Amino acid sequence: MRNFLKILAVAVAAAVAFSAPLTPVSAQALPFTVPARSYIADLNITLDNTPIFAIKYVGTGNAATVAVEADSNLTFVVNGVAYNGFECPVAGPTLDGVIDVSDGACNSAGEIVDVINNDVNHLFKAVILTGTRAEVVTAATALLADAADNDVTRPEGEIVYREQAGVDDSYVPFWGNNVATQGILPWLPVGATELNPNPFRNTDTVLLYGHFNVTNAGVITNIEAHCTVENYNSRGNSSEVDTVVFLKAGAATGVTALINEFLYGGLHCQGGKFWFYEEASGADTTANTLLVNGYQEKIAR
Repeated sequence: MRNFLKILAVAVAAAVAFSAPLTPVSAQALPFTVPARSYIADLNITLDNTPIFAIKYVGTGNAATVAVEADSNLTFVVNGVAYNGFECPVAGPTLDGVIDVSDGACNSAGEIVDVINNDVNHLFKAVILTGTRAEVVTAATALLADAADNDVTRPEGEIVYREQAGVDDSYVPFWGNNVATQGILPWLPVGATELNPNPFRNTDTVLLYGHFNVTNAGVITNIEAHCTVENYNSRGNSSEVDTVVFLKAGAATGVTALINEFLYGGLHCQGGKFWFYEEASGADTTANTLLVNGYQEKIAR
């Protein structure tokens, strides 16, 4: 009987200990801090909606605009007067704020943003949203002309798109939700006047799934995932290291091409800008769907 009571007492004590509320462990006692993670997705289903540049005026008290002309030239105006901070090619002592993309000195994406960022008055800033610095603006890969001059004093600046009627390819950025509408904000937050050289330096952006589709006569040639590590210099002469982290042959006519190999581990872009390129050809590739989703988290570097 005595042994039975002893066993019973031990069992009761164990039950009480087990049912007692657990003492929270201090976050400071953990061996690491779990990074903040946000789930992200972006979708492009609209014609002429593949962004190439974001341009912002950082001055105050002035009306500033930029127009994308029918020939893809960029024309900058401040207070109704041709802007005197830059031009390309340089034709004389008086600068007129026109970038002529037919000239070999200013027809690549990198050259265009460098001309703008080398503004002698330091009032205009520009970044590349998708694509590389080497991308050339030609008659076949033109910029989408604006119906009217666009205000570049807004927080997100002016977003310049590619003219998709001249090229079948599509691009989609991937660092948030509907990020094309954020424009220049990741590089130039509200109130800032200098570009962040690389706003993605302390991030890990992870793709879990991608869906790419063209209809009717369209054919997807390749799908590419790019991780671009940038180094913006607010006085021009910026640089980048672009890495194709995934390349997949496309699908036959009217068939969806997928990036579904990374549902569990994810396809990572650490410290860089993540974007996707759909290389396509055919009579109807402008009717397309590009969907990417995954997550982004902060990392210590």
